[in-house]
Amino acid sequence: MRIYTILDIEAEQYSLPYFAVNDKIAIRMFRETVSKALYVEELELYCLGEFDESTSNLRSTGSILVITGADLVNNKQIEVKNG
Repeated sequence: MRIYTILDIEAEQYSLPYFAVNDKIAIRMFRETVSKALYVEELELYCLGEFDESTSNLRSTGSILVITGADLVNNKQIEVKNG
């Protein structure tokens, strides 16, 4: 299981981490979350590491960029809400 967080670039803060089995599922969850945001382009999804469910061990990978909100908008995977 992988660990993810969303960076709000303007606020310079990360969300509470969440878990997903892989990047594709994490991107799906990110897309659903940011579809409600007014400033999608200011959000980025990062993978932080892995959680081993059988041992409860955490392994950090550092912050690895998975996808940006701007990528979702540019690829027409979500619609931007206007204010």
